[in-house]
Amino acid sequence: MQVPSPTGRPASVLSSQCSTPTMESEWKELSSGQKLKRLRQELAPHQIQEFRATFNEFDKNCDGKVSLNELQLACKRLGQNPSMDELRDMIAGVDEDNSGEVEWLEFLQLMYQQVSDTKETDDEVREAFKTFDNDGSGKVEAAEVQAVMAKFGENLSVAHVEDMLKEMCSKNVMTWADFYHLYTTDFSRAPSTASMM
Repeated sequence: MQVPSPTGRPASVLSSQCSTPTMESEWKELSSGQKLKRLRQELAPHQIQEFRATFNEFDKNCDGKVSLNELQLACKRLGQNPSMDELRDMIAGVDEDNSGEVEWLEFLQLMYQQVSDTKETDDEVREAFKTFDNDGSGKVEAAEVQAVMAKFGENLSVAHVEDMLKEMCSKNVMTWADFYHLYTTDFSRAPSTASMM
């Protein structure tokens, strides 16, 4: 599996006051344990460099550790927004020395998990989109939604489904981007299907 670049910016754009090891020493360090070997196989060198630059940026005192608050900032920078409880759980899952802080290799494992979780969510959303996009056109039309809803016992008119689509995405068709946004948005703020029926 190839994990996407977490921020889309080259590591050279990220500055830090801490010194960064060479890629050769990074690769050697990543060959030391089974978990780390897996990371080496699944992450591209530029991703490791970018994660290292992010780690260094949040390791304010260059002691090789990132605190809970610093980790929260790093996750936000990488497009994640975990709660403090989730962060504590994340740290507990990789904090092999029980320090309550995250060292570089622990951080690398955490960031890999976060990016992998995002990729899994993307795969889930893509599969859900395919359920509605019967013709593979890359957009969901009212008739396609109507057919899926009918499978669940909801007999809706095409006009009603078009109204639902207009309310959800301001037009009577839903693109992949619209679907992704709706699927990954907090559904408590999204219009409920029940309220539209």
